[in-house]
Amino acid sequence: MSLATFKMVTLKTVFLLALASGSRRSEISSWQHEGVKFSHGYKEASLAPSLEFLAKNQKASGKSSDFSPCVIPALSKLVDRDLPDRSLCPVRALRFYLTESSKVRKGRKKLFIAYKPGYVKELSPITISTWLKLVIKLAYENAKPDDMKLLNIKAHQVRSIASSWALLGGVSLTDIMNACHWASHNTFTNFYLQPLAWSDGETFSLGPFISAKHEVDF
Repeated sequence: MSLATFKMVTLKTVFLLALASGSRRSEISSWQHEGVKFSHGYKEASLAPSLEFLAKNQKASGKSSDFSPCVIPALSKLVDRDLPDRSLCPVRALRFYLTESSKVRKGRKKLFIAYKPGYVKELSPITISTWLKLVIKLAYENAKPDDMKLLNIKAHQVRSIASSWALLGGVSLTDIMNACHWASHNTFTNFYLQPLAWSDGETFSLGPFISAKHEVDF
């Protein structure tokens, strides 16, 4: 496997899991390699952080409690193996990433490891942010420079879009709050909810994909 291939596998998996989980970069960074579990038939993937992990709201409140594993469903329509959208399945991407990363893991404990040869340290949340922003930039690689400036790309936008898409797709506010670990709906509506729209027809389609731990299909 080439460096370029492993880089793209890593970036794709990080982005799909960030969208699918609605998790903060700190939680994504804390997911452990040995904490990954799959259900029968690979219908779900469970991702567990390190025992020392504290969420942002736990740090603010001074509380220390077990952080439940993040359970992400696979795309249910993958029963049709010829479905093009199967490449957007986060569980499928995770399985492939585990296979490829095992060849260069070298004892590292965290799920995500650097794709740069020779770098064997554990990754920080900042690296996760860098990767998420890189994926967004790659998606807009044909955009004009002035348009790119208007994007004002930030890693936490993925969490914002994930929760907003879930709401637009019919997921209840309670389920979104549980998925994103928000104690109050005000956090979502005041800071994360984004105005979204889509066209129904030949011009644009969206879905199916996993967003904030739920399958969404517009």
